[in-house]
Amino acid sequence: MLEYILPTIAILLLVVVVYAYLDLRRLGELDREYLNLILDNATIAIFSIDSEGDIKSWNRASERVTGYSKEEITFDKLKILFPDFKIDSRIASQETRIKCKDGSLKTMQYSTDLMRDAGGSPIGVVCVAEDITKRKKIEQQLKEYSEQLEKKVEERTRALIRSEKLALVGQVAVALAHEIGNPLTNASLYTQLLLKKARGEGRKKLSIISEQVDAATSTVKKLLDFSRPPEYEFRKVDVNRELSRTLEIMQPQLSKTNVKVIKNLDSVPYVMADHLQLQQVFVNLINNACHAMPDGGRLLVSTRVKNEHVEIEISDTGEGIPKEHLGRIFDPFFTTKKAGKGTGLGLSISHQIIERHSGSIEVKSGVGGGSTFIVRLPIFNKEA
Repeated sequence: MLEYILPTIAILLLVVVVYAYLDLRRLGELDREYLNLILDNATIAIFSIDSEGDIKSWNRASERVTGYSKEEITFDKLKILFPDFKIDSRIASQETRIKCKDGSLKTMQYSTDLMRDAGGSPIGVVCVAEDITKRKKIEQQLKEYSEQLEKKVEERTRALIRSEKLALVGQVAVALAHEIGNPLTNASLYTQLLLKKARGEGRKKLSIISEQVDAATSTVKKLLDFSRPPEYEFRKVDVNRELSRTLEIMQPQLSKTNVKVIKNLDSVPYVMADHLQLQQVFVNLINNACHAMPDGGRLLVSTRVKNEHVEIEISDTGEGIPKEHLGRIFDPFFTTKKAGKGTGLGLSISHQIIERHSGSIEVKSGVGGGSTFIVRLPIFNKEA
C-alpha cells in the first residue's frame, strides 16, 4: 500500500515546490537557489514539463537514472523513456521499463500530476520517478526462493507420508505372508493336481481358479519384496545395455499390445547400480506405458547425460495422468488402473529402488498427452 501512497504524497508536495519554481517572478535569488538544491539533492528523479512540451526542470537524479543531461533531454526522448507520459493528465502510480542512454534497462515506478496557475488552468505536469530495478530483482529472487521452499516442504511432507505408508505396508505384508501366503500355496498345489485329471468345462474353470490364485500369490510376494527389499549388489552398469536387454525380454508383450519402440540411446558413462534392480524399474515403467496404450502407440526410450547424471527417459503416447494424481503416483497402493489390473506397487517399488541408488525419478504428464518418466542416476566416479 505504501508504494502507492508515498509517490502520491511526494507529488502533492513537489507540485507546490515546482509550481513555485516555475513562477520565478515571485521568488528572490536565494529562494531559487534553495529550490534548485532541493530538486538536485533528491534521491529520486524529478522533472517538469510545461504545456508546450518544454522541459523546465530535470534534476540530477533524473540524469543519473536515464543517462541524459538536461541539455540532451527532449520531449521526444522523454516519450521514448515513458511511452504513457502525458502533459494533459495525471498518472497515480505506474511501472515501466525504460532503455537508458547507455542501453541498459531499468524498471521505474513513477507518478505525475498537473500543475495549475492561480486561475486553475493547467500549465504543465510534474513527475516523480523511482528506480526500482534492484527491488524488483530482490522481489523476484524472494518469490523464486519461496516457491522452491514450498516445493521442498511439499516433497519432504510427501516423503514422510510415503515412509509412514511403507512402514504400514511392511506390517501388513508380514501378516499377509503368514495368514494368506500358506493357504494360497496349498490352494495352488491342489488346483494343479486337479488340473491334471480335469477335462472339458471343469478344466477351464480350474484354470481360471489357478490364474486367480497365482495373481494373489504374486501380490503377496510383491508386498514382501516391498517391505523387505533385497540386498543390493552395486557395480559398474551400462544403462544402455540394461535397457536394451529389458526391451528384448518384453518384446512379446510390446508386440502383443501393438506398441512401437523408438530408441534414442546416446553414449553415456557407467553408473553404480544393481543391474537386476534397474531392470525391475525399467520393466515397471514399460509395463505402465503398455497399460496406458491399450490400442497401441509409440514408446520412446532415450538416454543422455545432464548435470553429472545419466538420464533415462521413457515416454508413451497413452492416455496420460490427471494433474491431481501426479503427486500421488509413487504412493503405495495408489493406481489409476481398473480393478484387477494392478496393485499400485510398481511405481512405489521403482521409486524405492531409484532412491537406494541415490537417484531421482519424476513424471511429466497430462490427460490425453501421454506420460514421460525421467530417471536420473549419478555418473560413476572411480575416484569417489
